[in-house]
Amino acid sequence: MKTLHTFLAWISKVTNLSLSSSTPKALYAYTRFEPLPQFSNLTRLEVMMDSSEKDWSLATILASCPNLKSLDLWDYLPRLEILDILRLNVPKCLLTSLESVEIFDSVGTELIEYLLGNAAVLKEFTVTLHCRKAEGKSQFVKQILTFPRRSSACQVFVHTFCSCCENYALV
Repeated sequence: MKTLHTFLAWISKVTNLSLSSSTPKALYAYTRFEPLPQFSNLTRLEVMMDSSEKDWSLATILASCPNLKSLDLWDYLPRLEILDILRLNVPKCLLTSLESVEIFDSVGTELIEYLLGNAAVLKEFTVTLHCRKAEGKSQFVKQILTFPRRSSACQVFVHTFCSCCENYALV
């Protein structure tokens, strides 16, 4: 645990951070004993993880990033109880600094609705769907475009990506 504490103290000074699938488990274990340090310099966070992860709390990391401007989520499907935690205590970054969210592939519409409804200075919200998941995209797009946005300046974009031909298309 001391090694992880030292590592977190070191990375708490970074401005960009990318978390892979094994990191959230370690962070979750750490938070059972100590709170995460404040990542006050962190302005860009990328979270890449398998949607089968059980012990990750997006609420915990967002609460530790008060100045976050950009959030990228890959294959992240939140548990509903995480959304309940986020609803009870909206992280500071959503209220004051988060300007850009990009979601790649699997994500629940509940998280999209939460982020759009709570990010006060959000300028751009982009969802990129893999072509294999784009089957019901028109209904999906209609649904997310009806979600209330706290930021009147927020633009929502939905793209599809096909890895077999490496093409992007704006929906």
